[in-house]
Amino acid sequence: MSFGRVVQCDTGRSLTDGSFERTSSLSKPPQAILTAVAKLRAIYLMKRSRIPTFLSEVTAKYPRMTTKFIHPGQHEDRLYQADHKHAGESTCDNCDESRLVLRYAE
Repeated sequence: MSFGRVVQCDTGRSLTDGSFERTSSLSKPPQAILTAVAKLRAIYLMKRSRIPTFLSEVTAKYPRMTTKFIHPGQHEDRLYQADHKHAGESTCDNCDESRLVLRYAE
């Protein structure tokens, strides 16, 4: 069975092999929401994103925010395998680097 929409994660059953089988999904979203999402997608495809402009305005107006909320760069963006247990409290300095997922810049 395939679920092509939002799936309620607490509806299903555990199987003897330890896996989980979903047995239902939520109803289709209202037409008004589907229309709004379609409009947002169309605007995104037709126009240039204004997010970089908004971020520049915020950092110009509140320069102290850049030190706390700026992206640290791709070299600090580490993705670990899903079953890896985090070894630190707020950093990955003690995490097992052999469990990193290798990603390549496009």
